[in-house]
Amino acid sequence: MNRNLRGYQDVQAEVALDVDVVIVGSGPGGAASARILAEGGRKVVVLEEGPAVPHFKANMPNTQRYHMQEDGMIVARGSGMMPIAAGRGVGGGSLVNSAICFRTPEEVLRGWIPTLGGDDRFSPEHLAPIFDELEQILGIVKTDEAIAGENNKLIVRGARKLGLFSDFLHRNAPT
Repeated sequence: MNRNLRGYQDVQAEVALDVDVVIVGSGPGGAASARILAEGGRKVVVLEEGPAVPHFKANMPNTQRYHMQEDGMIVARGSGMMPIAAGRGVGGGSLVNSAICFRTPEEVLRGWIPTLGGDDRFSPEHLAPIFDELEQILGIVKTDEAIAGENNKLIVRGARKLGLFSDFLHRNAPT
């Protein structure tokens, strides 16, 4: 892995950098893209609007102010309106999604193969070691029942009682 990376810089003025790729947003998509490109030898800069040092507090006004685009007031418009929790800060959307991380379901991956011309790089077998590596790097683990909220425990118990598969979510918030 290429660890020759420059750290975070809070840029307040015009800056000129010699790079191959500019990625806007340090969320899961931007961060993964930056890593792959950097490991491939590209000079990458990631631009992020929000703070690098989190101001985490367990309350919604703080989360909206420091970690959400437009103070949490973004909505998608269509036949109705739906709020969108878009992250703002180093980590992007992962800051506001309860750190939930799940693998793409196998049936979805298998469905992509014919759509992508038979490309088996999207098969569960090919992606499993990549998912394993990412989970290890990011510290993604199943939520321990001892720290799961009562609502989570109730959902798992109810689903199991109905004979459905249910378990606690995987998160990148190891204890």
